[in-house]
Formats: sequence, C-alpha cells, structure tokens
Amino acid sequence: MSSTPTISRKSISDLVFDPLNPRIPVSKRTEGEQSILDFMINNENIVDLIASIGEQNFFPGEPLLITPSKTFRGKFEVIEGNRRFAALKLLNNPR
Repeated sequence: MSSTPTISRKSISDLVFDPLNPRIPVSKRTEGEQSILDFMINNENIVDLIASIGEQNFFPGEPLLITPSKTFRGKFEVIEGNRRFAALKLLNNPR
C-alpha cells in the first residue's frame, strides 16, 4: 500500500538536516547543525541561493521534501532540498 504525498507548511524550527544525506560529509553530520551550515556556505554556493530567495522569495514550485525524523522527536528531516533549507535557515537567523 503506497501513501499519497501531501503538501503542508512546517516551521523552519520543525525541520532538521537529513542525517544520512550523502552530499554532506559524515564528519559534518555528526558535528551538528552549525557544522553543516558552515560546510554548505563554503562548498555548496549557498550565498547565491540566499540572495535569490531574499530577492524573489521562496519558490513553492520546488518544495522541500520531508519525512518524520526517526532521530529527533517531533521534527521532520529534509530529504530533498537541503541547500534551500540551509539558505532559509540562514535568512531567518543570520550569523
């Protein structure tokens, strides 16, 4: 039995990076969110994406794909769209 995906809005604070994302080095995944954000800034062209979202807003035609987290109770893991998620986190809480 397959389930039909649904579209819903979640707060950024309800989302976490996928702890199994192969694009993020294992060392960064285990060091925590700030380490992942630093990696994304330095290696994934996040600055350009931040500028684009800041100027044009978030494009709902490319939603983040999430699933309930097995690790963090009450949270959802971003399984597709981690660059966009990182950009949104940084836009909402600049360092």
